Amino acid sequence: MNAISYMIVLDFVGKVFKIVHDKQRGALTLVRVFRGELKKGSRLITTRNTSEVVNKLYEPLADEYREISSVPGGDVAICAGLKHTVTGDLLTSTASALKGAQKRLQKILKLPESGAKVEEHSSKDGDTDADATLVNEIFATEPQIPDAVYFCSIEPPSLSTQNAMEAALKQLQREDPSLRVNYDSVTGQTVLGGMGELHMDIVKSRILTEYKIEVDLGPLQIAYKETIEEPAMDSFQVEKEIAGSKQSVSITLELLREHKEPFSLDKSGENAANLNTVRPRMLHVIRKGALSALDRGPRVGGQVVDTQVRLHNITIGRGTADSFVMAAAAQCVQKILTTAGTRLLEPIMALEIVAPSERISAIIADLSRRRATINEVRPKSEQNKLICVNAPLAELSGYSSVLRTITSGTASMTMQPCGFSNMNSNDEVRAIQRAQGFE
Repeated sequence: MNAISYMIVLDFVGKVFKIVHDKQRGALTLVRVFRGELKKGSRLITTRNTSEVVNKLYEPLADEYREISSVPGGDVAICAGLKHTVTGDLLTSTASALKGAQKRLQKILKLPESGAKVEEHSSKDGDTDADATLVNEIFATEPQIPDAVYFCSIEPPSLSTQNAMEAALKQLQREDPSLRVNYDSVTGQTVLGGMGELHMDIVKSRILTEYKIEVDLGPLQIAYKETIEEPAMDSFQVEKEIAGSKQSVSITLELLREHKEPFSLDKSGENAANLNTVRPRMLHVIRKGALSALDRGPRVGGQVVDTQVRLHNITIGRGTADSFVMAAAAQCVQKILTTAGTRLLEPIMALEIVAPSERISAIIADLSRRRATINEVRPKSEQNKLICVNAPLAELSGYSSVLRTITSGTASMTMQPCGFSNMNSNDEVRAIQRAQGFE
């Protein structure tokens, strides 16, 4: 069976591949219709379980839009009136249709049900592995967006344009999910996260040209992450009187190296009795507070990853507010991180460089000074070779210009994130100095 035959199990399915903002029509969503017919006035379900209504349908004709009443499968349409969709969303007729389609398809392929994704299994004829991979691709309802590797602050020219800037950033985020916008409660700044220097320049340029706001961007900072080296456990106890009400919490948490589950409970005999008395709602509050503390590490303020918070014991005074418990859990995690310390993880980029054969030695020599790992050098054509490299982002600032200089403009390059890597102590010191503005 092919991908088209798989799609018959859904009544309607479409993929949002682009969003543009029109001055007269507002946000316009470009949808590729995979299955079924999209009609004006249709009610659709988005990836985020929100309901959308297609107010108007347009057929794209170069830079002109012609209003139409319906779009058949296999065609592209422009939808007006969708408020919650973002680039990469999957649209279906109903939420139950998507789940039902997955179950029926798994039965056809004789694969076990496993929630949102299907695990790959081997078979004698080798078809099952390919089928399982295809099912995973079809039902990948959320776009896979890599983590931001750069961040910087963004400020409006005046307080009167603050709301306009925030509205512009929301619209840009709908168009480009790789753009991250956060509010830093410590510095009181709006922080942008993106995929590179050019990405940030384009965002600034679009805000200026399309929204007429002369925003200022702060210096670009590399988005380092942090992680713990060894498991660490500590307790935190706090008592205060707020508005005549006594608030008290005593909590014991442990941080572990773990890649999957971010929060767990200690099921040992000595703590099971205590944790069994904690209500599920309160466990949710504790979890939220503890995990929020992992958003900002003690060294450079990077997100703490590959770390699990384990709750061992907690005693909550009568009448203690949920916000007080949440704050106590967060402070306990911060105390452990500060005491035990963390290690920095730096973003690594995968580069593919195509250059003439006579320029390869000069390129490799320059990359070796940038702490790069040369994975492969192979022929690309009669005159050119392809170099596959992994290199730290910190060493690649302005590298495209350097590459053009080395090769006299004869080389081309592509670069994309490929994860994070541990740093040695010397590189860590330089990274911290750079983040603090001392380098």
